[in-house]
Formats: sequence, C-alpha cells, structure tokens
Amino acid sequence: MCRLWRTWPISLLLWDSTGAQSPGERGLLDGRIIREIRIDGLKQTRRETVLRQLASKIGEPYTTGAEEADRRLLDRLTIFSSIQVTPRLEGDGVALDIRVKETFPYSLYPSISSSQENGISVGPAFGAINMAGRGIQMSLTSEFGGATNFSFRIKTPLLTQRRWWFETGYARTMRDNNLFHFPEQSQTADAFAGYQISKSLRLIGQLSFLAIRSTQAGVTLNGSGTDKIPTFSVGLQYDTRNLWTNSTSGWYFHIDSSRNGFFGGDGDWWTHNAEFRRYQRLSDRNTAAVFSLLSLQSGTPGRDLPTYMQYGIGGTNAVRGWNIDARIGKNQWLSTVEYRYELVKVRPIRFFRYNAYWGIHLAIYGDLGTAWTEGGQFAKNFIGSGGYGVRLVIPYVGMIRFDRAYGNALRPCWAIGDRVETWRDRVR
Repeated sequence: MCRLWRTWPISLLLWDSTGAQSPGERGLLDGRIIREIRIDGLKQTRRETVLRQLASKIGEPYTTGAEEADRRLLDRLTIFSSIQVTPRLEGDGVALDIRVKETFPYSLYPSISSSQENGISVGPAFGAINMAGRGIQMSLTSEFGGATNFSFRIKTPLLTQRRWWFETGYARTMRDNNLFHFPEQSQTADAFAGYQISKSLRLIGQLSFLAIRSTQAGVTLNGSGTDKIPTFSVGLQYDTRNLWTNSTSGWYFHIDSSRNGFFGGDGDWWTHNAEFRRYQRLSDRNTAAVFSLLSLQSGTPGRDLPTYMQYGIGGTNAVRGWNIDARIGKNQWLSTVEYRYELVKVRPIRFFRYNAYWGIHLAIYGDLGTAWTEGGQFAKNFIGSGGYGVRLVIPYVGMIRFDRAYGNALRPCWAIGDRVETWRDRVR
C-alpha cells in the first residue's frame, strides 16, 4: 500500500537563468568575499531558515561549488516551486541574489491510497509544508474504502547549519490482510532522530511501537489476539544525490539494523537492511537509475517472528506484473533498472494566488526480486517483469505513477510516491 501520509510533499528544483552570469564570469568571482546575501520572494518563510540552509555564508569566500550546493539545499526544504541563485560583483566582493517562489504552505486535499490487497481508499487530508515559516512539515489524513486509515505526522527540516532533525507520527488502520488472510486492526507510533555527521553522511535512530490485533485464532504470537512489538533501529545513510526529489545524478546507500520485540514485547528477531541507489544523468532530459534492497530477518515464522512480518513480493510496489503473494518469505531482495525521460520538465504554475508546479515523466523499467525463508528457496523464487509508465509530478501528492507491467501477465497498476520509498514497509 502506498499512502499519502507516508509521502512528504515535494518541491522540484526549477532554475531560472534570468540575469545569471555565464560560467566564465562566475569563475572570475571565485575567492572573493561574500559581502551580502539578498533574498527576494519570501512571504511565509523566515529569512533565517533560508540562511541556515545555505552553503554560502557572509564573510566567507564565494565558490561556484557552494552556489550549486545552495540550489540543491534550498530544494531540499521542499517549500519552493522555483529557485534562482545569482552572484554579482559589488566593489571588491560578491553579493548573492536569491529569488524564490514559495509553494502554497497549507492545503486541504484528497488523500488516496491504493494496494492490490485492499484496492483504493480515499478521504480528506490537511497538509502543511512550511509551518511557522520554518520548513516544518505536518500531515493529518483519513481514508475510507478498501481500508480505513487515520494518521498524523510531523517532521522538522534537515538544515545545513543544524545537525539534528526529528520526525514522529501515529497511524491506525483497519483492513483485511489479504496477504496472510486475516482481519487486521493495527496501530503504529514512531519517533526518528537524525544527525548529520558530514555533508554526505547521516546517522539515524528510530523507536517504534506496533500493535496488531486479529479476531482470527493462530495469527498473532500472543494468545490474547494482540501482538505488541517495540522496535529500536539504528542506521547510516550516505547520500550524494543532486536532489532529494527527481534525482538525476548521485549515489544513495542506507544500511540499518532493528531489534524487534525487546523489553518483554511479543516476538524476538532482528531485521537488517542494505539499500543502494544510483542515478546517472544521460542528457538534458534523460536519466538512468538502478535500485536494490536486501532485507534479512532472523527468527522462525510463527514462533518468534510473526507470520505477518514476512515479505510478499509482487504487486504495484515490489515486482510489478505479479500478484502480491507471488513469493513469500522472511527475507527479500528487490532490484529495478529504470530509464526516465522528462516529457514535460517540472515547471512552476500559478494557481489562483498560489505558486505550484507540475511535470510529466515517461519511464521504461525492469524489476527482479526474490523472497525466501530457507536457503534453497533463494534462487528458485526469483521473479521478474518489465514495462513502461507515466509519472505525474505535483505538490503535496508528490509523484503519481501509472504503469503497465509484463510479468506472469500484463497488469496495469498505479500508485502514489516513489516505489523505492515503500520497499521496507510491511504494507505496500
């Protein structure tokens, strides 16, 4: 299942070269001291929020590398629909002119989730991407239909000059778990803390609590019919992507380990994840991407590892073109190769008095994956598919994907958000 409450609103980096100097002219400014930073276009956002996100600083030398980083870092705030950074020679120093257009900071919108397990759920949602002008994001959603979902989430931004950021949330779901065939009522609460070790390296810790209730006997480890599972996780991220959204170049590695069921909780197992992403710009509109995730779990299903914590691969967000239960196991390995073409580059639009953006991307892809419990199942359980799709990029929703996949059958599928962001989820 892909849910809007799990997908933060995005902003795509839109460069306006009006008034910009040529690369050669910019090179003549390298090494000169930045005397002033002027910011135009702020309505909701605090000036200090922008300044704390920049790599360039007043009183330090100007470099073209820092200027390029400024664009990427401002995009990472996810609150602007366009960004222009222009250095200008003033006296013996440099003045940095920054022009931005803010995406509307608050919105009421329809929240939509879709999965092959439960179909479509729709309901009202409220979102904020720039609370108090500090880039704080918040969402409050409700959905009804194939599943009933309620959620709340809040997140502080990762700022260049502030090493810590935080995120917390709560979700409640009532649905038919069609992968493992039982009626499910679940509640999840989690809290993240992240620390920026260096420009590209981050440390992340998480505490979470999952409660799952089933009226069907034999599903939960606890004989009461309700499993309560506390989890502690720690991980490292190495990230050199040029953008957090609509990435077109760079590397992303993420490794983490989780201890599940500690302090008297139900279950007793470890989960280890290793994720890899590579984005390679081929030309102005063309990008190639490779994604891979390996997830390994200890324990025996049904004894110290709940059966519903196993992976089912197939479906919209794993290996497209197959049923979601095509392969089931306590471990998984998923990989995708994708070619992307920007049919309509992401561009700003005016919506009444508000700034927004939109874009359309085309994609051709191939998926490969396996899920296994016993060692001998690893090679035998591989499945693969290929296909093509269209991606619509808009605010608050992020990316809407429409795909046709050729696996064991031709299957149309659509979902919200980037697939690789859902690969770790229990419900996807």
